[in-house]
Amino acid sequence: MVQMMSDAIADLRDPQVQHMEADLLDLVSGLWQPTASEVECLIDHLAGCPYCQILLATFVVQIAADTQDAASSEQLDHILSQLAATVHETLGKS
Repeated sequence: MVQMMSDAIADLRDPQVQHMEADLLDLVSGLWQPTASEVECLIDHLAGCPYCQILLATFVVQIAADTQDAASSEQLDHILSQLAATVHETLGKS
């Protein structure tokens, strides 16, 4: 599923921008514990990059599908709604 979504958003990927695919995957996988300054850089990048925003949402959906924890379903819906709103806002600025 992640590969399918990545292919679908490939046209949003600006080749002149250093994207954070590996960092995002490591973050959601629990392999990366960013410092405060790394979090700040990540947020700054995500604020203006619809490609990475959608990639992050894709990772969140995949993790949710893998875990299927009913208790976190409401939290997941909230997170995905926020990500969707952010993506729409960012794309509207383009």
